[in-house]
Amino acid sequence: MKAHCLGCGFLEKEHFYNQCDRLGFLVWQEFSLSGASIDRFPPDDPEFVEAWGRVAESYIKRRQHHPSLLLWCGGNELFNNLNGINPGKHTEPLTIRHPVLKKFYEVINRLDHDRRFLQSSPFGPRLFNSLEECGKGVFWDTHGPWTFDGPVDGQWKELWDKGDSMFYSEMGAPGASSAELIRRYKGDLHTFPCSAQNPLWNRNSWWIDWPKFVREKGREPANLEEYVAWSQARQAAALALAANAALSRFPACGGFMVWMGHDAFPCTANTSVIDFEGNLKPAGVELGNVFREA
Repeated sequence: MKAHCLGCGFLEKEHFYNQCDRLGFLVWQEFSLSGASIDRFPPDDPEFVEAWGRVAESYIKRRQHHPSLLLWCGGNELFNNLNGINPGKHTEPLTIRHPVLKKFYEVINRLDHDRRFLQSSPFGPRLFNSLEECGKGVFWDTHGPWTFDGPVDGQWKELWDKGDSMFYSEMGAPGASSAELIRRYKGDLHTFPCSAQNPLWNRNSWWIDWPKFVREKGREPANLEEYVAWSQARQAAALALAANAALSRFPACGGFMVWMGHDAFPCTANTSVIDFEGNLKPAGVELGNVFREA
């Protein structure tokens, strides 16, 4: 039996945990600490530490009775650096030497010592994958990749073929929402072009692949439908390739968590596999096919 893992920072409702208990899902429960664009090092003053110790106690006492609860995690993208969102590749994730994570560790040992505690996701010792370091045994729990240049069977495929991470606690690939959804929520803005010069699209500039379409096709898209179809097919192929590569290495690779599940607002493009209205993108369908056949 293959286990499924779900992870998030906020404490899910009792109903969610009951459903996971019933369906046999395993929950990776993180506390609500996360790196931000300004700083990825949480405060370490005594007042902050004690406050988060009380948060941890509340989380544990309310959910520790659920068999679906696999582990506790200190938080997401907590780095020992002050370089904002562009840390160097040798930046280290925080450990329990940080006072807040040490407090979490102490509270868990006191209240729920049978469950494992991970200090952060990614766990390290390297945060992100790179072709330069594949095969060196430095990729345990890593993040990424989330995007790529060139065709799916180019550098993206090479990275997944050579990758030796034991677990990918976050990865993804961008894809556009449907043309219908984009038109429905565009307001008084134009849906086309799908580029950074368009205010509707530039709200999510990280995931605009217009230049990649141009490089691949040697021209600009003819219309919104053509761009959306290309973007969604690209995302679906990328995630299916990654899923198959990770599965082929099992148990050396324990799996990956896709970032992200569903859109919280009507994005033109995002790494989600479910759009704002709850519809599966082609990438979500492809992932389902991969794991259904595994």
